[in-house]
Amino acid sequence: MPGSHENSLDHTPRESLREGFYFSLMVGAGETYVPAYVLALGLSAELSGLITTLPVGVGAILQILSFRGVRFFNSRKRWVMFCASIQAISLLLMAGLPALGLRSPEFLFACAGLYWTFGFSAGPAWNAWLTSVVPKNEYFHFFAQRGHYTRLGVMLGIVTSGVALYFFHSIWIFTILLSAAAFFRFLSVYSLGCHFEPPADGSVRKTRSLRFILLWLTRAKTTGVITYVFLSSFTIFIAAPFFTPYMLNGLKLGYLEYMGLLVTTFISQIVTYAYLNRFSGQMKIKNMQLIGAIGLIPIPFFWTLSTSYTYLISMQVLGGFFWAHYEFGLSLYLIHKHSVRGRSAILTVNNFFSAGGMILGSLLGAGFLGNFQSELGAYIHVFQLSTVMRVIPLLPLFFILSDEIPRVRLAMRWLGVRPGRGSIVRPIIWPKK
Repeated sequence: MPGSHENSLDHTPRESLREGFYFSLMVGAGETYVPAYVLALGLSAELSGLITTLPVGVGAILQILSFRGVRFFNSRKRWVMFCASIQAISLLLMAGLPALGLRSPEFLFACAGLYWTFGFSAGPAWNAWLTSVVPKNEYFHFFAQRGHYTRLGVMLGIVTSGVALYFFHSIWIFTILLSAAAFFRFLSVYSLGCHFEPPADGSVRKTRSLRFILLWLTRAKTTGVITYVFLSSFTIFIAAPFFTPYMLNGLKLGYLEYMGLLVTTFISQIVTYAYLNRFSGQMKIKNMQLIGAIGLIPIPFFWTLSTSYTYLISMQVLGGFFWAHYEFGLSLYLIHKHSVRGRSAILTVNNFFSAGGMILGSLLGAGFLGNFQSELGAYIHVFQLSTVMRVIPLLPLFFILSDEIPRVRLAMRWLGVRPGRGSIVRPIIWPKK
């Protein structure tokens, strides 16, 4: 029925705004506080840090196989809904630990692994699906508008959960918050079901395979940028995962203060992204990359200079500013330097090597953290080590620097918020008009 087809197609962009809001409430209210949940369960600082990296890294690596899911379902929509449902279930499983009387780190990591594996695996299919139903002349406007809804949802989730944790000092509040996050994800799944999907065609079956990506990698001149991405992730994540246990266990901050640090980083990144998007046509990629890469070098060392909350807030403003330059500049370089056909492949490869560096760096940091008797002294040593090693990626960076001034605007998907490493974001790719 043509009329029904047109109505569902027209309805999809509006429904996507609602879905993005539900998804973001899940991110802000639940996933963001998982490291604090690990500490509240009485588990170690090392595990609190590693749960923010190992499951994320594994999920990013396994994302390279997500094309098989799309092919199995023969539908991007069904695959995305399936992945989103698994994410909601994984949050419910994590929420149930206190009721079961469990303090099992293996179970927690398995649940977090499911969450991130299926979260990342849904991304490419969701991207291709939405760009197939949104009019081409409205791509940036639509995704920018969706970004407003998602940022609002993340912010509301972070603040609501932080206030709840401040007033109710019980492990059960985490159960409630994670269950609420799962509920929001199920609402997101329902909303996804209301989206229109074009009839299946050859493009679904032609989703990029692992073989295609590996062949493309050998042909493209990507050695420099991949080396830079790997080394950056490795050196950054020696320290970044352990910011939360440093603040909550080391400095004994309360949940309200911790929430303030999260919000500050998030707002700093939002403002910087908006500035970069507006003026990217007036700024060289080289300058953007250098600001991010050099600015992030001393941040872990700065964390150790003072325990003043005002000082820590100012460091979060700086961190968000430099993280935005790093992420935006790298995404702009990858998208600008490659054809539309190659963008999905290079971003998948980028995620793969970034995840490898993240896993190795966080394991090194956890090893150092466990080898010192003084808790605060251990954090200081780990942060200093990361600061020194963050100089290393500058060498390959100079080989990929570009003087070009691209006129490209980026829209981002916000997947998570971390006080020590900024937000977890991924660029949205759309074909040229």
